[in-house]
Amino acid sequence: MTLFRTKPTRHFIVGEPTLTRAGRGQYAVVYPLAWWMDITLYMVHAQFRTDGGSIPPIFWPIVGHPYSPSSIRACIIHDWLCRERVLPPGLVHDIFYDLLLHDGVAPLRAWLMWTAVKNFGPTWTTPTPAGDPHG
Repeated sequence: MTLFRTKPTRHFIVGEPTLTRAGRGQYAVVYPLAWWMDITLYMVHAQFRTDGGSIPPIFWPIVGHPYSPSSIRACIIHDWLCRERVLPPGLVHDIFYDLLLHDGVAPLRAWLMWTAVKNFGPTWTTPTPAGDPHG
């Protein structure tokens, strides 16, 4: 038995993120970023603001920079899902892990990032009923 999955599941991402500075520690997505999970299309809209990976600087040597090319798409999608709250938080954090693997992040690094968001990331009780997963 392995400690963590090493292959992504059920995701397909369309587009490379283009970001523009939008304030201190914030960047805005210039073009929409879409991905499929199972049969559902989700869309991060243009001008969505992200802080990339919420990684304290002391951990950058271990897990990478908050805007690392290998993890930025997963970070943007995770930020969007956390703000929209259209899915339960445990599933959102698992999607983050899968997207990291999908984009080629090493399994141990992906597991460390997933463990951090699972234990210290945002949580909520139920999905927001008014949330629109299509942007």
